[in-house]
Amino acid sequence: MIQRSISPSANLAVRPVTQSKEQQRFQAKQAQIEAYKAQLAEQRLLAQDFERRYAAAIDPIERKKSQLSLTIIQYLDCRLDAKGLSKTVRTEMAEIVVMIAQSLMHGSVPAEHVPMLEALQAKHGVASHQEASATFGEKIDAIFEEVLRNDWNEQIKEQEREAAKKAHLASRAKKAKAKECLEEIDAQQSLREVYRRLVSLLHPDREPDAAERLRKTVLMVEANAANAKQDLLALLQIQWRVLAQNSDAIAQIADHKLRQFNLVLDKQLATLEQELSSEEFRFRRNFGIGPAQSLQAKTLSRVLRDHVNHGKDDVEQMADSLDLIQDDVGLKYWVRAQGL
Repeated sequence: MIQRSISPSANLAVRPVTQSKEQQRFQAKQAQIEAYKAQLAEQRLLAQDFERRYAAAIDPIERKKSQLSLTIIQYLDCRLDAKGLSKTVRTEMAEIVVMIAQSLMHGSVPAEHVPMLEALQAKHGVASHQEASATFGEKIDAIFEEVLRNDWNEQIKEQEREAAKKAHLASRAKKAKAKECLEEIDAQQSLREVYRRLVSLLHPDREPDAAERLRKTVLMVEANAANAKQDLLALLQIQWRVLAQNSDAIAQIADHKLRQFNLVLDKQLATLEQELSSEEFRFRRNFGIGPAQSLQAKTLSRVLRDHVNHGKDDVEQMADSLDLIQDDVGLKYWVRAQGL
């Protein structure tokens, strides 16, 4: 009977490597951070590409709209200098001139047109327009004051309930906060320890070999940048590169030290998540992209196409308006249609 020999490597292969909870948490957070960084870089590239395409497609349309707006208010200004219009129509026309001039002033109108726009605002009663706006604002303030007065008692009651709730949780929160502060101090100390160890390992003045000194100088620059960002993961990755280690080095780190590292990584994750959310919010706000629309190339192309089509529609309508106001009948109809 032939006996089969079992190699030691086969025995080792079937033995699972057991990781502690802190090691598992560290590796999970490491993967999360890398995923967030990749997502943030991808989103920035997508936004930059879209902004470039948007400017190339929309800027000519906006310039055309500004030129048409200038032509319209210049015509209205000339028509206001002549006779044959009722006081009501003239008042509404003056308001339209002021409104369009103000809109152009807040837009990207060329600098050479600014003096003319300021003159039109002064000529056609921008002061009275501001007074009317102020009066309207006073009425709105009065309405809000009444609403606030009616809701005051309810707000007081709500504040009292919130105060009682906060008082109930204060003692527990105080202890938790004290513990969190101690852990935070330990975590920051751990980050400083990693950085100081890297400084000691990478100091270029201590390296006689020119090529190695150059390599350490590059790594030191990376370490300084990571330390400035409080990026513990990057510092650890640099340290492992210096020591010619890989991710198995995690197993050599004590759990209490990993626990401190995980606290730093928690903050880094929260910062990256907030940064990603803020970038997305600004991008959506700047280009009118709704929360239900995905930020993908296909969707963004459709959004851009919609913006271009709307812009072209605006240009066409403004050109039609310019044609319409050339006679008094069309002018009166157009003024009424503005709804001022």
